[in-house]
Amino acid sequence: MNKITFVTSNKNKFLTLKNKLRGVDICLERADIDLVEPQLPTIKQVAESKAKQSLSILKKPVLVNDSGLTIPSLNDFPGPYTKYISEKIGNQGILDLLKDKSDRTAYLEQVFCYADSNQIICFSDKVRGHILTAETNLGNTKKWGEIWNIFAPGASNISRSCMSDEEYFNLRPAIQIGSAWDELISFLIKITDKQNV
Repeated sequence: MNKITFVTSNKNKFLTLKNKLRGVDICLERADIDLVEPQLPTIKQVAESKAKQSLSILKKPVLVNDSGLTIPSLNDFPGPYTKYISEKIGNQGILDLLKDKSDRTAYLEQVFCYADSNQIICFSDKVRGHILTAETNLGNTKKWGEIWNIFAPGASNISRSCMSDEEYFNLRPAIQIGSAWDELISFLIKITDKQNV
């Protein structure tokens, strides 16, 4: 069985991907290692940097995921700086920045980056939505981050944290640009098939 190490401190990200890979001949392992959080212009560049760092440390095939919130009325801020901004000013700080803005459109972008000794390849997508006027969370223990408490997918009036996975995935095809999940899984199946030949 092929082994890939998903480098993430987020157990929910790991469990989500593990569930999606059921039936695929891949043993997904998780590693939580200290990586430098680079300050780069795009989420893809951040993910690529983390994939290179992970490969250099672990010396085996790795997968990383990076995501960010893009708000057009704030000149696409915070984008690749989402984690840093979340730690420094939190969701309330983002809400404060938007208090006088009529356009609250936002995108959640995610990038998966796979790396082995031969290649680094990335898959990305964006989900359209908007920022609510207040933070809401119904105790979602599976959320990927605090941003879910202020981001409402599509035209919904509830946050991602307050949605069940089923509600979200039913809504997602209409509001998603690209499909990182589908492209990643297809790619992993291809490399698994090649290695098993």
